[in-house]
Amino acid sequence: VLVTIQPVHQSGGAKTQQSSVDAQSAHTEELERLSRQTRQIIDAASEGIIGVNLDGHITVANPTAAEILDRDLHALRGMSIDGAFIYGTGTDNAGQQLSLLSDMQKGRYYVTQEVRLVRGDGVSFEAEYTIAPMRENKQTTGYVLTLRDVSEQKQAESELRLAATVFDHTSEGLLVADAGERITKINRAFTAITGLEAKEVVGHSFKSVLFFDEKVYRDTMKDLQKTGQIEW
Repeated sequence: VLVTIQPVHQSGGAKTQQSSVDAQSAHTEELERLSRQTRQIIDAASEGIIGVNLDGHITVANPTAAEILDRDLHALRGMSIDGAFIYGTGTDNAGQQLSLLSDMQKGRYYVTQEVRLVRGDGVSFEAEYTIAPMRENKQTTGYVLTLRDVSEQKQAESELRLAATVFDHTSEGLLVADAGERITKINRAFTAITGLEAKEVVGHSFKSVLFFDEKVYRDTMKDLQKTGQIEW
């Protein structure tokens, strides 16, 4: 009797297992790459971005958020979201915490809120923030808050309102024209002095409204370009 024994090689199974490991490794590397990319985008954002868990504690914050609030970036992480946002001076609730977690839990999403906050150094400033949910499988897993310092914008708006008030109520007749010398606006005093209503002059060249002599117009414009102002 002749008996022959040979080993059975399961090379196919080994190859399949190795391919699965390679695929899983590639998937993990891709997730890590996307995570790094997302982190870089968040860190480079011009708006403050803060991630909050369901318990109301900050899990992630970008450098802009830390700069706006004048707080240490690492100290922000783990802090309660309400504790990080304090009403500034000039408000009824000055020195008190905002009820941000309550707003998050009530679903007050995607609505820009204006508020006066106080920074870590005690300086108050005007801010805007928006809340949005983080969801996974249709379940809310946390919240994202975006924040902007709008102090300069508010200051500019205030100055514009003041300028508009002065423009409308000064006793001097004022006329505004664009670079093409087309009249864009006049004030009440201009109408009182000249008898011309806005509908009669807006859109017309100030040459046709103010000058009846071509030479006077040319000489006036020449002097205006030299000195930046002219009286006649």
